[in-house]
Amino acid sequence: MTQARATALRGRWAIAVMITVAIAISYLDRQTLPWAIKYIEADIPIGNQTKAFLDSAFLATYGLMYLGGGWLLDRIGTR
Repeated sequence: MTQARATALRGRWAIAVMITVAIAISYLDRQTLPWAIKYIEADIPIGNQTKAFLDSAFLATYGLMYLGGGWLLDRIGTR
């Protein structure tokens, strides 16, 4: 294997590892929110209705980002 090919392969694996870590952090962040709410409620009174509103706002923003990302990908294109 040539030096350039080995460097490119290492770069690809580095990108794959970074994406995997980002996905893991995103997953863990969503899984810890219900636990964090318990501790937040000790300082700030948050009812079920407020929590539902916050969850809905997050999901609406998430959906809008999918729309924006899809539009951007259509405009720029893939490799």
